[in-house]
Amino acid sequence: MLKFTYFIVKMLSQYFKFTCMFSPLLPVCDGLYCGQGAQCIATANGPTCACVEGFIGNPFPGGHCVPDICSSSNPCVEPSVCIGGRCKERCEGVICGVGATCDKNTNLCVCDPFFIGNPDLICMPRKCRAYYFLAFGIMKTH
Repeated sequence: MLKFTYFIVKMLSQYFKFTCMFSPLLPVCDGLYCGQGAQCIATANGPTCACVEGFIGNPFPGGHCVPDICSSSNPCVEPSVCIGGRCKERCEGVICGVGATCDKNTNLCVCDPFFIGNPDLICMPRKCRAYYFLAFGIMKTH
């Protein structure tokens, strides 16, 4: 019976602690201002700013959030680009091959300086002979 009573008391204290911490009656966001298109949210670490759903950007004071849904008639705000109908940072989610990086101007993979090959698979130093590429089957010869 003692263990059960202890368990109930512990559960109730956790419930009230949680409820009081996240109660909508408590002004956790008082004095916290957020950027345009953002809102204050309560987290376990305290209040913070976040862009509302469907928006991306800087939610903190001085910043602003913009829609992240895009099309040809509704382009993204620079420097973001429209990928699959969503605004994303250039090169976000782009995975390049070995010896290659994503070019933020084109949002495409390119071989690193002094490297040649297929940037989506592998790029090797220019000094390597063509048979290295033939071995990987990634470069055609004339």
